[in-house]
Amino acid sequence: MSLLIHNVLIFTNNDQNTVLEGHAVAIEASRIQEIGGESELKQKYMQFEQFDGGGRLLMPGLINAHMHFYGTFARGLALQQAPSNFHEILKFLWWKLDSALDLQAVYYSALVQAISAIKHGVTSIIDHHASPKAVEGSLDKIEEALYLLGLRGLLCYEVSDRNGEEIRELGLQENARYMQKCQNARQ
Repeated sequence: MSLLIHNVLIFTNNDQNTVLEGHAVAIEASRIQEIGGESELKQKYMQFEQFDGGGRLLMPGLINAHMHFYGTFARGLALQQAPSNFHEILKFLWWKLDSALDLQAVYYSALVQAISAIKHGVTSIIDHHASPKAVEGSLDKIEEALYLLGLRGLLCYEVSDRNGEEIRELGLQENARYMQKCQNARQ
């Protein structure tokens, strides 16, 4: 994809929080190639698809540094008992919810949350995941949803013995497998 975004106010997020007027952004293969004067870039990148930003603000994508994708299934969920402390919130809500997940639910929870992230300007997400009945391959399912929508993610599986030693070991193995996969992809 080759795109030139013009007629925007560009927030640079530099140390001075500079806002550029009369500038444009050239993007090729999902990477910013150049930021420069609007008329100059319109000439230089005339073969690019042109997008008129309508004078709106263009800024770097936001980062969600604490996500639980499966939390999307908690929306509107009625609890049988009102929790009175943090441990009870975990016990009555989150641990019951994560124990109900299969790989399909893991994928769709990530997809729904990723769509919401895009709507709110988030382009990178850090998720620490748990699905004790679907550990193996769970990080791949989250990655699949993020990749489909063009988001970046930093993913890990919960390491805990709350579901027993076997699930703890599977969680460690899932993290090690996924880290190796990511390292191999970088080479």
